[in-house]
Amino acid sequence: MYGTGGRFRRAPLARLARPLIHEADIAAVAVQALTTDALLGARPLLTGPELIPQEQQVALISEAIRRPVRFEEIALDEAAEQMKAAGYPAELVEAVLPAQAEMIDNPEPVNDEVERITGTPARSFQEWAVDHAADFR
Repeated sequence: MYGTGGRFRRAPLARLARPLIHEADIAAVAVQALTTDALLGARPLLTGPELIPQEQQVALISEAIRRPVRFEEIALDEAAEQMKAAGYPAELVEAVLPAQAEMIDNPEPVNDEVERITGTPARSFQEWAVDHAADFR
């Protein structure tokens, strides 16, 4: 969760890296799916162009908003309690956090499906952070 004024991010698993995708890339693929036959029957797995650890995500957001934002890693049990207090079902919390911990050593694959489908490379998380800087101010 973001703290007061967006100055910090408290979360478990600082090294958890995921190939986050910009919503504009999802939209570009949707345009192809809706206006051409190229994706008929297809179920492409869309990813961003690189694995970005959570602590690096925060650093890129900090850079984009030109304000210091720090990542504060918390223990999995503290994260679980916070999620439950926020209303997440216990079963979900008990499934998600261990799965995310496993992804540190076995990260999600990165692919070039966005570029293959749209002809344009997927946008980076840095681009996303710049595009969403106002959301964090």
